[in-house]
Amino acid sequence: MIGVFFGIQIGNWNETRLDQVAYGQAYDRMVIEAGNNIETLEETLALHVPMMQNFRSAIEDIRACRDDEESKGRIEAAVESISSTMSPNYHNTAISHLTTSERLLERQTTERREHYLKYAKSLSSRMKFSQTMFENMEARAYDLHSFIDYGPYYSTAGKSNLADIWGDQRSLVLVVEPAIACQDDAFRKLFYRWESGHAYQLTLMTAIIAETKLFLEELGEDQRVGKNP
Repeated sequence: MIGVFFGIQIGNWNETRLDQVAYGQAYDRMVIEAGNNIETLEETLALHVPMMQNFRSAIEDIRACRDDEESKGRIEAAVESISSTMSPNYHNTAISHLTTSERLLERQTTERREHYLKYAKSLSSRMKFSQTMFENMEARAYDLHSFIDYGPYYSTAGKSNLADIWGDQRSLVLVVEPAIACQDDAFRKLFYRWESGHAYQLTLMTAIIAETKLFLEELGEDQRVGKNP
């Protein structure tokens, strides 16, 4: 009987130790994932915020019916962007595992469990909002105005991994003078719609970065961001 008792105890100790190791590994994956999300989203913002600023300048050119060469150049660049869509690229696999695995939940204090769950819910809801906006924009991405047509092909070589995904693409071109296009309400609304959708995504990304940094700071892990493989 004594041997059976000690055998059970040793088994329990081993199981507890393995659960603690599993929890530690899951925790590390979550911290790395959060840090990677911050890095990826900050890189995306660095690319798209200037693009948004240029696009808004083009909207002002259209609103004012400017037709000087600089304005035409901005409007042409904005036309090129009008069929593009954007969806923030980040992940919640590790935090979801940490908040749904019964084995891992047993290793957490009530306070820590609630902390994880609050962040996981926020991240998940923002992902859903972002995906909904992306799908809405994608559905109307090629709902173009008669003033816009497809122009010549342009090469995507050297532009991230676009060449591997799509190859060469046709450009979009404005087929009337800006002074004519700017007077058309439906034409202007194309640009407002693009601006609104992308501004929404940029705002979401900014919020996710701020929430993730605060989450890691409260865990005392903010110094690990950017130092993980």
